[in-house]
Order: sequence, then C-alpha cells, then structure tokens
Amino acid sequence: MLFLFFIWNRDIPGFKPMAVGAVLNGFTMSVNGGRMPVWEPTLKLLNLDLDFKHIAFTEFSWKTFLADYIPVYLPWGRKFVISVGDILVFVGVFIFFALKPRFQTQPSRVPHES
Repeated sequence: MLFLFFIWNRDIPGFKPMAVGAVLNGFTMSVNGGRMPVWEPTLKLLNLDLDFKHIAFTEFSWKTFLADYIPVYLPWGRKFVISVGDILVFVGVFIFFALKPRFQTQPSRVPHES
C-alpha cells in the first residue's frame, strides 16, 4: 500500500526521496527478520536501550550496511540513531513542506449555489 501511495504521488516535490528512503529501510528490515539493526557501539555511546522493533549488531555486513548507525543529538536533550534511509525520508519531508503551496491556486471544482 505504501509503495502504491508513493507511485501515485511521485510528482509531488519530496516524495521521490521519501520513497527511496522507505524502500531502503524496508529492504534492511526485511533481510533482518523484520527488525531494524542498530550498531551496538552507537547504542552504548548514546546510552540507549533497544526496543521491540530494533536488533543490535556489532559487525557490518551486506545485511547491516543500511542499518541505524548515525547518532543524532538534539539541542533539547533528545538523542537517537538514524539510517541513510531515514535521512532520505527526512529530506523528502522537508522538501515537501518547503515547496508545498500555502494556498490553493486553482478554483474549486465544487459548484457553488447562487
């Protein structure tokens, strides 16, 4: 369903990088038993625990190349780990909101009563 959603909206600015990021994350999760691998040294660096949708790994392989290993620190103290696919999704969302028209420029197709 998500794949069809991205195909249907491929002409909307930002949807192509979102689609590529979602495919990369989906592929990584599918070859790792449905869970996203997270590099264990990054977990220890950020002092984070695993949840039900993640699995730790210590050695890179073709299955973990696109895993979560990029640490992110936010100014208000939030910290987490992201992947290359996540970055593409975030870039796509940013492009979508940055280029999204603020007001509808076409007239409404709904007939108005006079």
